[in-house]
Amino acid sequence: MLMRINIMIAATALTMTAASALAQDTSEYTPSPEEVDRIAAELPQLMLHPLYAEPYVCSEHPFSTSMRAGDALGQDCMIVNGIDWATNSGFMAYYAGDGSRNTDWYGWGKPVFAPSSGTVSGVHVNETVNEPGEMIRGFPTSFSIVDGQGNVVVLAHLGQIVVEDGQTVAVGDLVGTVGNNGNSRSPHIHVGASTADGKPAQIRWNLVSSALRARDYISRMREESQAAADDPAPQ
Repeated sequence: MLMRINIMIAATALTMTAASALAQDTSEYTPSPEEVDRIAAELPQLMLHPLYAEPYVCSEHPFSTSMRAGDALGQDCMIVNGIDWATNSGFMAYYAGDGSRNTDWYGWGKPVFAPSSGTVSGVHVNETVNEPGEMIRGFPTSFSIVDGQGNVVVLAHLGQIVVEDGQTVAVGDLVGTVGNNGNSRSPHIHVGASTADGKPAQIRWNLVSSALRARDYISRMREESQAAADDPAPQ
């Protein structure tokens, strides 16, 4: 826990320094295109591997919306589905039905896999479960993975965590399930990253491992659809 607190303190201080230009009153200050490019170019990047075994999309936190480590530049990642794999038709969606129940959401309770290798730190559990569309504020069920270079990846809003502080995990290991707690309105996983010196990092997904996982998932869905079509319906 002390390690996690120190990381957050350092990240907050360094993030505030890096974001000083953007932290000004936007009604009085608008950075030039050159300044925007310079600030973006100075931000570190970290490459992560897929969170899920199923298709998903991520929305990004704009820079400096939060100064907390693991939140600035973070992403909210949600599993999508809705495709008829037998005909390859339909539209990707976040949920079935009206989405009013957590179980309507395709991601609810689905496995979450380690996007990086390292040591688990700062495990926290929030027993409160939010209903879709409602937010009960509070620190979410979450933990961090600290890699060998000191980079920190934070995963939050999990339903269950199946790892513990001090445990070593490798890319692709099962670490928990998708939940809906803390500052969250729907089932998803927040992922944030920062470097060893506390700077928020832009997340870049490893598109090779993502493509391989997507290929395996689609192949499995098509095989299951074909098997269901070949199996005669019960009389």
